[in-house]
Amino acid sequence: HTIFSNIGIKTNIGTSIITNTDIANDESVNFKNMEFYYSYGLTASLSYMGMKPKNIIFSIQAEFMRGNFSHSFSKIETDTKINYTKNIDYTIDNRILVLRYENVKHNLFVGLGFKNSVFMNINEQNSIQNDKFYSEKENYNLINFYHNYNSLILEIGLNIKNILISIRYTNPVSDMNKELRNPLYDGVYNDLTINETYKNKYYSDSKTKHYTVLLTLSYRIPFISFGRATSGNDGISFFKKADKNFYWNK
Repeated sequence: HTIFSNIGIKTNIGTSIITNTDIANDESVNFKNMEFYYSYGLTASLSYMGMKPKNIIFSIQAEFMRGNFSHSFSKIETDTKINYTKNIDYTIDNRILVLRYENVKHNLFVGLGFKNSVFMNINEQNSIQNDKFYSEKENYNLINFYHNYNSLILEIGLNIKNILISIRYTNPVSDMNKELRNPLYDGVYNDLTINETYKNKYYSDSKTKHYTVLLTLSYRIPFISFGRATSGNDGISFFKKADKNFYWNK
């Protein structure tokens, strides 16, 4: 039996999808539902390989990834005919844990995991200037309208000589915004002296959720192995690859 670990770097690119039922049903607002997403960071894994079941490796993988995505509004119109567009840029830190099953014979793996996302920075740019925007006030930080959120992860990919390529889908299990807040709660659109119908359109406080579909790429190097790390070594090894074919093809 062999227990071995790897450390490496990782990057993701793909699609960010932000959903909110109230915003989608608001005829005074047009927004882009799908945006570009990218992230980068570090990864480490601990794996178990035995004689049985044949050709199978089980791993637990931890990742720390910094992600960036946006939410764009191409039309926002208040009851008093104030028209503007805006873009919100988000930076988040993702703490990820994935359980992975790998079939060595086919270089194929599947993973199921959990992601906790923490907002690090939020920048809002509006097409008009108005001193009611929270983003323009010194005593407001938009990050206070958001909270950490969690997602489930499902992925499938290939492991080619410790280069891992996969398609990863994340499904949120909690919302991005704090209670009674949403991406249109900006100081202007939610001001009832400017936009009185806001209280009816957003009374239900529907949740804002963040989905992603990503192409992931990571490169890993061996770190510590214990057991049959190679066909010629039995014991603790540093920076030596575990021979995945030793038990099955030799």
